[in-house]
Amino acid sequence: MTDLVVTVVRFGFLLLLWFAILSIFNALRKDISGSSSGAVLFKPKTLKQQNEPRALVVIDGPAQGKIVNIAKHPISIGRASVCDLVLDDDFISSKHARITNQAEGYLVEDLGSTNGTWVEGEKLTQPVLIKPGVRIKIGRNTLTIRKVEV
Repeated sequence: MTDLVVTVVRFGFLLLLWFAILSIFNALRKDISGSSSGAVLFKPKTLKQQNEPRALVVIDGPAQGKIVNIAKHPISIGRASVCDLVLDDDFISSKHARITNQAEGYLVEDLGSTNGTWVEGEKLTQPVLIKPGVRIKIGRNTLTIRKVEV
């Protein structure tokens, strides 16, 4: 082979390598930015439904049965004693997540936890609006928002 052919082949391989690297970075960027599922977003049917008393209930895991009433103030979840819902679990950060009661529903946000907060099987990458009955996974515990019987 002549020097010209060898040089062209080298540049071809270099171009192919750069294309592969840029494709990998593009895929990683899309994966990191993520998108929240539209399946858990909703609009309330009636105002009365939003005024019903609700509670955050641990339905599965080591803390099963724990209940925290949801009022207008945000509910903090984590291992720290200052949290509204304290869960003793090695997979939960000291200040793991927050749930805020809003007119449109309940806003769930991860507070930069190590293992993440999961809503209906999807890892949160940004705050998401949910309705009662949606499953929230934090560490080894599964939580949901339910109507409180008065």
